[in-house]
Amino acid sequence: MSYFTTMNLPAPAHGQFLDLLKQYGDRPDAAVLDFEAALRRFFDVPAVSTWSNCFTSIALALRHASAGRAPRVVVAGLAYRRTADIVLWAGLQPLFVDNSAHDLALDLSALRRTLSREPVGCILAQHPMVHLLDIEALSALADEFQVPVVFDSVEATGASYRGHRLGRFGVAEAFSLHPSKVINAAEGGVLTFGDEAQYRQFGKSMTDLGLWDATSGRPAMFQLEPLHAVMGLASLSIYNEVRDRHRSHFERYRDGLAGSRSLKLVQYDGETDPNYKSVLVQIVNPGTTFRSRLMSHLEARRIGARAYYAPLHPLTQSAELPAARALAEQYMILPIGHSVSLTDIDSICACIADFERQAGSEPTGGVHA
Repeated sequence: MSYFTTMNLPAPAHGQFLDLLKQYGDRPDAAVLDFEAALRRFFDVPAVSTWSNCFTSIALALRHASAGRAPRVVVAGLAYRRTADIVLWAGLQPLFVDNSAHDLALDLSALRRTLSREPVGCILAQHPMVHLLDIEALSALADEFQVPVVFDSVEATGASYRGHRLGRFGVAEAFSLHPSKVINAAEGGVLTFGDEAQYRQFGKSMTDLGLWDATSGRPAMFQLEPLHAVMGLASLSIYNEVRDRHRSHFERYRDGLAGSRSLKLVQYDGETDPNYKSVLVQIVNPGTTFRSRLMSHLEARRIGARAYYAPLHPLTQSAELPAARALAEQYMILPIGHSVSLTDIDSICACIADFERQAGSEPTGGVHA
């Protein structure tokens, strides 16, 4: 019996990968260069830099952005669980700011208060699942206080903001090539740059750290392995196919959960050309045991739903971030991806409806914009 998970794991056909691997067999370095060229076209940017993993690429972007500044990085209190580790590994300190109940991203009012009262090295602005950050408003605020921004665009790969594909904003933007992401290179990280000057400045910072070959203009350590570049090239070629499959799955959930009394499906903004890689639902009646009971009910039927992000701030400090704490209890993620069919999604929605009947009356849910 299948076990349904929230992992996407998109992959090209095995034969397609083997053909590319054979093509680059005697010139592995060309695979990395060709992959970077393909990424520049995909993101429509003048420069990219590939690395062994996304954790490292973000850490290096933070070191670059905060060089000569206060060693503090603003991050949202509710975010990807390794965010604080990335900041700490870069030799910096996370400075937690509350989230917005509107879109789960950094709360700009809270960010303004933080920037007004203490020096900050840079802002790590993460696009939350489904929603996009208000890049223009956040960038204007950062410019006002003269604080650089690094965008973590891992969850939003392929999406567009006001007609421009993500990849050209801030000091740099980071994307993941992990198997669970929409461009699966089996591992790796990508930094994109909005102009050549930013890329050259980044290269200088990496040279100062001993991580950059100034002659070739490429990393001297933590490079993307050619094998992963080959996998990335094959995966990039099927991005539209993967996105369309995710979209059909998301729409099936939309239809199946339309009558739910306990869950609101968080909707993508179709104008952003999203990747539809996650199915995020909001619990209508948070603050109870409903979510844990529902997840246990699904798990017993081999449906691996999981809770949304947990607050990061208890890891290093006791700051009170009320929105982050409250929002952490309100959301969960449902299975999507390669192992889930449309018929499976019908069964998952039916299982949720069955639990609702057993649980008794709940407030009205449905679809949440």
